[in-house]
Amino acid sequence: MCAHMMQGGADAMVDGSVRLTPRHRKQGRHIHKMNIDTDTQWSYWDGIRGYEAKYREYLQTQIGNPEGDDKPNKKFYDPRMSVRAAEDSTVQRLMQCFEDLQCVGRLGLGDAPEPSNILGPRRGALPV
Repeated sequence: MCAHMMQGGADAMVDGSVRLTPRHRKQGRHIHKMNIDTDTQWSYWDGIRGYEAKYREYLQTQIGNPEGDDKPNKKFYDPRMSVRAAEDSTVQRLMQCFEDLQCVGRLGLGDAPEPSNILGPRRGALPV
């Protein structure tokens, strides 16, 4: 994944820049290229690593944790939980990239509304 920026007076922290025509330099424009593939791979892994560190005591057995010897751990070792942590970590890293590239809110669409077509977190059986 690569992200690009063409912006006047950019001071974003980016990996490198490419040559500009004299016309672009005169206009105060800069083109920056940032390869964020490695960063997103690391952020995904870092989310899983953080989840494991936070819930280590709950991930050792199916039953029994710091809350009690007979307490189940299913909600902690469910793979969807660590994947969610990985996704959240990646979203945070991508938002940092978008801010560094000064491309947040550029389309003039405003903030996205909260989705209204979802049921929320699933708890047991499907709703009736």
